[in-house]
Amino acid sequence: MQVMEEKRTIQSVARLIGHFSRESRRMPTYQEMLDLLGVKSKSVVHFWINKICLGSVILSALYFAPVLVSSFMK
Repeated sequence: MQVMEEKRTIQSVARLIGHFSRESRRMPTYQEMLDLLGVKSKSVVHFWINKICLGSVILSALYFAPVLVSSFMK
């Protein structure tokens, strides 16, 4: 199991969680994420999960925005 040793970014946290998920074929628990990220508080894990989710929502909105705009222009 990898442990976070570099500065945490959204990409590095998502990469660690993705790596864990591919290896174990499931999402990590909060306890496992504490160990992966090298933090002591579940609130820190929650913070990073929210950042990842917000980032993916923004990317999805940017990706689908042209489709939505073009469908309303007809």
